[in-house]
Parts: sequence; C-alpha cells; structure tokens
Amino acid sequence: MCITRHRKVSHLSSGTGQQFISYRMSPEHPFPIPLEDCVQSVEYVIQNAALLQVDSKRIAVAGDSAGGNLAAAVSLCLKKKIKLQLLLVPVLQCFNFKTSSFVENAEYFSKTTNNVFQVTFWLNYLGLPPSYQHAFLSNNHTSATLKNSKYASYVDQKKWMKDKYVRNPILMLQSSQSNDFRDKEISKSIEEKILNPLIAPLMADDADLEDLPITYIMTAGYDLIRDDGIMYAHRLMHAGVKTHLSNIPDSFHIAFTFVDSLMELELGRKTVQDIVDFIKNEL
Repeated sequence: MCITRHRKVSHLSSGTGQQFISYRMSPEHPFPIPLEDCVQSVEYVIQNAALLQVDSKRIAVAGDSAGGNLAAAVSLCLKKKIKLQLLLVPVLQCFNFKTSSFVENAEYFSKTTNNVFQVTFWLNYLGLPPSYQHAFLSNNHTSATLKNSKYASYVDQKKWMKDKYVRNPILMLQSSQSNDFRDKEISKSIEEKILNPLIAPLMADDADLEDLPITYIMTAGYDLIRDDGIMYAHRLMHAGVKTHLSNIPDSFHIAFTFVDSLMELELGRKTVQDIVDFIKNEL
C-alpha cells in the first residue's frame, strides 16, 4: 500500500486501530501468494488481539480496486471472524470483459485504467502469458459451455443490475455474452482459475456468500469495473447479507482518494464521509 493510501485510510478509520498489509504483488508473485499474505496478516491480528489492544469481535477488512478483490477474498476465507468488509471500487471477476461499464467507460480511460490495463492486471495475477490478452479482451477466453453455465448467471446484468446504473440502457440489452468461441486451449487452461471465488469473488456460489460479514460496497459511474461491485452487492443482498451499496454516478475509480491534496475534490470528501459514517454505525 502506498503512502497516499495510508493517508486515506487514516481519514476513513480515525478512532479505530489500523493495520496496513504490505502483501507481495504480481506479476512477481501471482495468486495465491498475495491472498495468503493478507489472510495470514488478518489471522495474526485476530489471534493477537489482546497484545495489539483490539477487539477481536470488531475486525474489519477493507481495500480498493485490486485491494477490494483481496478484502472480499479474505472475507470468504475468514467470514466467521470478520465483522465488516469495505470493498471500494473492487475488481471481482474476469469472466466477462463486455459488461456495460467496460463498454460505456472505455472511451474515458483510453490512456489510463483502460480495458487493456484491466486484462493485464488479471493475466499478471493469474500467472498467465501476455499472449492471452486478445482472447480475454474479446471474451473468447471462455467456452460456449461456460457461457451457458451457472457461472455466467453470476455476472448476468439483466438479473443483478437495474437500468438506473447505466448511462446508456441499450447496453443492458446487449450485455448477454455471445456463445462464439475460438480458443478451446485457453479456456481449458484457465477455467479452474477464473471460476475460483478466492480469485474472482463474484464466482462464489450462493451458499458461499451466506453469513459473510456486513458489507459496504462503493462503486463509481465512470469506472470500467463499476458493474462488478453492483452485481456483487445485489448477490450478497440476495444471499441475506446486510449490504450497503453506494454507487456514485458522477464519480471515477479513485475519486475518494482526492481528500487532502492540491487536487482535493468535494466529491472525494463526501465519499470518504459516507464511508466513515458507515464504519461508525456498523463496527
């Protein structure tokens, strides 16, 4: 975690104990190493709660973007031991790269966190070669069988999203995946990975989602992975998990970090205050 993230967490968790996890990162350390580092760190805090002067019954995990993925995976591993999870603009699946948020936001982030960036992140995390990039970007990394499986239903926008979240409702009608398939070898080699809920939490079965901790999910309208968080929030609600979804239509991926710098934004301050209020009320 970089120092700017440290400052933002200080804003979010003022009055609470804080532990920052410096986990090993891909591509040098692909899955499962980053997750193992995080799980072991959280378990250490729980097991040494008295020494660290924290309440073991009031443990929360939080992360943004890729960190949101890890926080969600930690909660799946330790859900009986975690009271609260905060997932801020989380990346949660690599099954469908043609969601409405990927399509309608691509033009705004062509030079930064664009589609290629997202796919590269996944390839690095999964320990896969760059040659798979085109197949992922074109959604040809999943077979026709997978595209008609229960896993496809977990990222079915018609089921887990409402039109109000999308600026162009037509995209919702076009969001179903094509059954076209071109590379059986890629699909065969990656299936076990992309369906693993500890890699992609949106792939978790309903039974795995039950009894997860109280959840706060923040998504941004101008974000390629907006729909990941929205769909996960509604799946958690469906599973009976107390969940608060804060979708901010005019926000972008890291807007909440602009709270104490020369580029301070009112949007960032409001977002942080909403998170702080949630922590105070639920933790």
